[in-house]
Amino acid sequence: MLASRERFVVKLPQARAAELLQAGVGASFDMGQGHMMREWVVCLLALMEIQASRLGARVDARGEPILLDGQDRRRWDHLLIRRGLDALARAEALPGPLGPYALQAAIAACHARATSTDVTDWTRIAALYDALAQLAPSPVIMLNRAVAVAMAFGAAAGLELVDGLLDEPGLAQYHLLPAVRGDLLCRLGRTGEARAEFERAAALAHNERERALLRARARDVGKTRDGSRCEAAVGAPVGPSDASSASRPNSSAVGSDGTPSTQRSSGSSPLEKRTS
Repeated sequence: MLASRERFVVKLPQARAAELLQAGVGASFDMGQGHMMREWVVCLLALMEIQASRLGARVDARGEPILLDGQDRRRWDHLLIRRGLDALARAEALPGPLGPYALQAAIAACHARATSTDVTDWTRIAALYDALAQLAPSPVIMLNRAVAVAMAFGAAAGLELVDGLLDEPGLAQYHLLPAVRGDLLCRLGRTGEARAEFERAAALAHNERERALLRARARDVGKTRDGSRCEAAVGAPVGPSDASSASRPNSSAVGSDGTPSTQRSSGSSPLEKRTS
């Protein structure tokens, strides 16, 4: 039943799937199903509610992605956020350690609670990614962790972690690896290297909008950026993805708005690209 429910949820639009899961949570408790099933449903509900709350703010009128920094948080659906946070509280109250969905929901909650990226609790996000990497290790999760570390402790600390992933086969064709590296290099004033990384990321990107965004970053390196943001990737989950897609970079583990996106799990998650 768990496997069939997961297949059903993944095929639905996120907001609609969250509604159906909301309706099903009480039933799963009433039917007396096991603790594992209840935890899975409640944690997935929390994750999907919070992630769906940002859908209306992730693209502009032309359909272009809006990075997390640029999103109007007043357009986030605060009812969905409240319901997601309530579901997360229920999940955290269950006995036993937090599982992958709960950790991903907790990461998304950090973004949902913050009024801006400046006041986001990046230290907690980095710690949550540490825990997630232990439960469901994947190269994409480690890349998301590196972004969170950069936001919490500085670009140099994040770049050291990113450089440790350069020989990872699973990220060889993943455009967000050079995108993140380019952003960190830009923040450190290494503009020539940053431009080359953004160009490489554009060449690896899977759709024209992402390619255009990355080419613009390459073109604008050293012109208008103040080096205060890591905008190439990360989110909340912000953009969610799961452990299974997190281990397969080509399956799009990053949200369109730039928040981490590892949220469909069989257990894991990367930071949504920061367009979320």
